[in-house]
Amino acid sequence: MFPDYYAILGVKADADLESIRQAYKRRAFECHPDRGGSHEQMVRINAAWEILRDPSNRQRYDYARSHAQDPAAEAATNEDSRQARERAQQYPQRWSDFEVWLENVSKDFAQAEYKNVDGPLNTKWPVITGSDSGILFVVAGGLIGFLISAWFAYIFATSPLTGHHVGTWGSFFARLRPMVLILIGGPSLGALLGAQIHKGIGIVLKSAMRAGSNSTAIVRCAQCRQQLRVPNGSGKWEIKCPKCSHKFSHTGAVA
Repeated sequence: MFPDYYAILGVKADADLESIRQAYKRRAFECHPDRGGSHEQMVRINAAWEILRDPSNRQRYDYARSHAQDPAAEAATNEDSRQARERAQQYPQRWSDFEVWLENVSKDFAQAEYKNVDGPLNTKWPVITGSDSGILFVVAGGLIGFLISAWFAYIFATSPLTGHHVGTWGSFFARLRPMVLILIGGPSLGALLGAQIHKGIGIVLKSAMRAGSNSTAIVRCAQCRQQLRVPNGSGKWEIKCPKCSHKFSHTGAVA
């Protein structure tokens, strides 16, 4: 059975992407091994972030949660969870490096530039520059579109065609052009949808980056007086001083 990723991050099941991102950032601050947490805790919250930040993974996960008797849905989500946990193990071990890494994830979405180019048969194909994740979204969307269009093309090719006998040359050529349109148009639409999903995530992250530009504060460790940078949001933060290992709580003001 797959974990409750919403509970791991401490958010509601209907939370939007920005709420999930903020919850992940908070939990990473509390659970990173360099701040007194453990590797296993970080893997759990990283896996939750991997599932809930991706629209397709989250949709399958939500469906499986509400359809507990569907073995196919559970199997698909278990596989997503396995892959997410594998990716979750790869994160910077030093907190300072982790902060930079987390910021770069946001910038990769936020700095993307989008345009469409003309393709064959009057189709449009998206091009995303300045973003590695954008390329992945477009490729994944195109691949999904191709698989769906191939399924429709197969159905069209094997269904009866009015005015032609199945298996004759006339039937073959009558079917060829629509099949080509399906096989080219499907990947194009899938890639465009992938680009739009990526763009939507980028808009959310740009807003969050602007809102969070002054989202850190400096506090001093009560034991060794070491200055520490902490999130400047509302709520209670559990902090471990990296210099003397003293643990203390910090209550942030409402941003």
